[in-house]
Amino acid sequence: MGLREYTYTAWPVKIINKTSARITFDRAEGSDWQANGRDIDANCDSGDAFVFKAPNKILQRRWGWLAFTYRPNDSRNVVEFRTYCYFKADDTVTESGACIAPHSAFADDNPLPARSCGRTSTIDGPASHELCFEFTDSDFQAHVFAGPNWMGSFCDAHPDAARWSVAKWHLPGSHDTATYGKGTFPTNAFRWNWNCQAKNVHEQLLAGARFLDLRFGIESDGHWWPCHGIAYKTGDRLELSNGVNEQAPSILGQILQFTATSTMEIVIINFAVNSDRQNDTFWQPVLEAFKDIAFPVPGDWPTCEAARNSGKKLIIFGGQDPEKVFGEGDPMRDLYSRLVWRTRAPLWLGSPYTDPDWQTTENWMNGNNATLERAGVWNAQCQLTPPGLPPPPPDPAGSPSRLAAIMNPWIKNNLLTRPAWIDRANIMMVDFVAEDIMLPIASINFKKV
Repeated sequence: MGLREYTYTAWPVKIINKTSARITFDRAEGSDWQANGRDIDANCDSGDAFVFKAPNKILQRRWGWLAFTYRPNDSRNVVEFRTYCYFKADDTVTESGACIAPHSAFADDNPLPARSCGRTSTIDGPASHELCFEFTDSDFQAHVFAGPNWMGSFCDAHPDAARWSVAKWHLPGSHDTATYGKGTFPTNAFRWNWNCQAKNVHEQLLAGARFLDLRFGIESDGHWWPCHGIAYKTGDRLELSNGVNEQAPSILGQILQFTATSTMEIVIINFAVNSDRQNDTFWQPVLEAFKDIAFPVPGDWPTCEAARNSGKKLIIFGGQDPEKVFGEGDPMRDLYSRLVWRTRAPLWLGSPYTDPDWQTTENWMNGNNATLERAGVWNAQCQLTPPGLPPPPPDPAGSPSRLAAIMNPWIKNNLLTRPAWIDRANIMMVDFVAEDIMLPIASINFKKV
């Protein structure tokens, strides 16, 4: 019996690289791919450099794939991904795409993508068939971005961003940051009504939050604890247990724990003190903990480059005048004056839960040139504790967690795609901080490069 002869149809494959990074092809897997290793520079395409040769008569399912690496300037954030296509017996491509998967799993010889990415098109013609795989930075953002260091990673990939002021960035933030605890009697029985977060402060920073909304009151034990309305001890206490101890289970300690391992991350903290007495006992531990890492007043709005070069990591807001906090001659008064920003505090706006509310916020942005000129920071509060009477449907039943389950996807699918929010928003804070809402907010920065 003679050998069976096949004629082959060549399918040119083009990789369109619309990212800011280099895409490197270094290996082919699957005997029917014909290609040599090469680099595809940023904003370039490969031409028809890759060819899949499929026999005219395919007797069984046949997959082919190419393995690539997305290489931003920061070598820590390389991402491996694969392009693939599936041919059936009549010499047509029935499925094609790309996936991010360092090690694809296989079932019946078919690759199972871990995460799809990019856009795929097939151009059929009498003389040739072409597969196009197109990629942008946003296809890799979940891998290039990581909550603990997303600002630094972004600056590594886009060096000019290191010189952006914080007023230019889109910064995800946390509403009622320290409301993850159990609280005290009797309000602990109604935690569902005031718990706005599930992670502690350090965990929220690791998830990507760069604005903290911290509210405190002094308790009968003489310590300062977070509060939310009439609910007290809603999180960990303020003060460090033993001096500046990074591992102490306190809010100051959690912030120090994060800043100790960050290089270019800038965190804005808005402290609200729910008391008219003993405010010096609140601010003294704050200033002692942060005196070496807080940007001074009234300097220019800081940049990530300044954070890296100076070791400063925090912008601290507080609404009290120095003379109302510390007495005449107290050296802490001067420190307070130098480190606590007061004159350019964030603007607080309402929740966009209903159309009129978010539309009012959007109208304000469109009518205020400062939001476009980035003259200062401002805050869109994208979550509020539900009022006693339920808002319009879908009914969050008075629970921030249920409201967040509605609002956070709505924010991702609506606000983050609207031109006004892309061009003019600055800080956007939400309830129930997690990477799946923090990083989409942060990813708007891709649209500025």
